Amino acid sequence: MIKKLTAWWHRLLALSLIGRKARRVQYATDIPDVLASGVLYIVGENGYHWCALMCCPCGCGEMIQLNLLAQARPRWTVRVHHDGTPTATPSIRRRVGCGSHFFLTRGAIVWCAPRAGSGTEEYDDN
Repeated sequence: MIKKLTAWWHRLLALSLIGRKARRVQYATDIPDVLASGVLYIVGENGYHWCALMCCPCGCGEMIQLNLLAQARPRWTVRVHHDGTPTATPSIRRRVGCGSHFFLTRGAIVWCAPRAGSGTEEYDDN
C-alpha cells in the first residue's frame, strides 16, 4: 500500500511539472543556509564552480548536493541555457531517504523509470 501511494505521489508531482520551467539558477559564493524550492544553486567563485545544490523535487525537503569538480567522482555537469534554465548530467539519484531518481532538463524534472527488481517506485511520465 505504501509503495502504491509513493508511486501515485511521484506521478502526481511529475505531471504537475511537465512542460513547466520548474528550476532557475542562482549563483552563490557559499552554500546557502536555506534552499528555496525551484532554485538550482551553483556554488563557487571567479568562474570556478565546485557544487550545485537543490531541494529534492519529491517534496521530502532534503538537500541534494552535486559535485562539479572534474577531478572528483561522482560528478555532474550543469549547463545553463540562454533562458536561464539548467540541465544537469548525468541523472540525479538519491540513494538514501526518498530514493528519488530524475533528470533535470531545461529546468524541468523528468522522473526515471524503476530498474527491474529495484523495489523503488520511480517513473518517467513523458
